[in-house]
Amino acid sequence: MSSRDLKIGIVGGVVSGLMLTLFIQPILKFVWYTVMAVGGHLHKGYVDGIYRAAGANDVNIMGYALASLLILFVLPAAFYPVLTQWADMDNQGGILSRLDRGMKTFAKGLFIAQGIFLLLICTIAFSLYTGTEEIRSSFTQRLTILSPEISDTEYKTFEARWASMRGKADYDALVASMNNRAAELGIKLPPQRYP
Repeated sequence: MSSRDLKIGIVGGVVSGLMLTLFIQPILKFVWYTVMAVGGHLHKGYVDGIYRAAGANDVNIMGYALASLLILFVLPAAFYPVLTQWADMDNQGGILSRLDRGMKTFAKGLFIAQGIFLLLICTIAFSLYTGTEEIRSSFTQRLTILSPEISDTEYKTFEARWASMRGKADYDALVASMNNRAAELGIKLPPQRYP
């Protein structure tokens, strides 16, 4: 190895180290903190959405998932044969044929992306649905056990608090109130369930 190659290697190493330290590391740190902040916010919104939907009692999450299926997959799939048929119209290999092959490739890529997106939406909708049903049945079971021993006003108050739930904090406060009332009455409630 010549001294010129050695100098280039040393200078290159110093420059790459400086670039990593001064530019790339702060950018990666910023991206990481942004992802963590946004991810935490999204997770809190997702969890609060489960409790809000459970309190609403009339949210049709699976209906939304089916509507998403129709919009994201079935409708574009109806146009897929039209897009792919264009490639068969020009058999001479001209520009129209190349454009149509590109359109066919684009359409296939679009359908793959839509399938992945649809799978994600259906997974989220299913988890929202199961989480909502889990806490709804837990609340109903616990309130049913309490109902013979509490007044009609207390029963309606628990139901009103359930219906006005906006997130996990409201659910936890409601469950704590039910637990306190059950302890006062000497009633053993089943453990609360979480989504």
